[in-house]
Amino acid sequence: MKDTKTDLIIYFKNAVKEQINFDFEQIPFSLGVSDLKELLPLSDSKIYMMLEAGEIPARKMGGKWTVSRAEFLAWFYGSEENLDLEEQVIV
Repeated sequence: MKDTKTDLIIYFKNAVKEQINFDFEQIPFSLGVSDLKELLPLSDSKIYMMLEAGEIPARKMGGKWTVSRAEFLAWFYGSEENLDLEEQVIV
């Protein structure tokens, strides 16, 4: 019997990778929270929590979070194993 939980996690990890790879040129030079929501299968609250904790490399400018495209991609590909996508996926 297949482990459907593991299959689902793998599916979403691959879907996120494909989205990021496909849209590399379309990813803005600087990403805001709405951009992160489009790229990551995480809730608003989880994204803000990760930003506040410094888990996502970002800066607060004028009261808004901003992440450079280069920092985001380095973080994403360098720490994807640390993301607990299992708890964040909404089916």
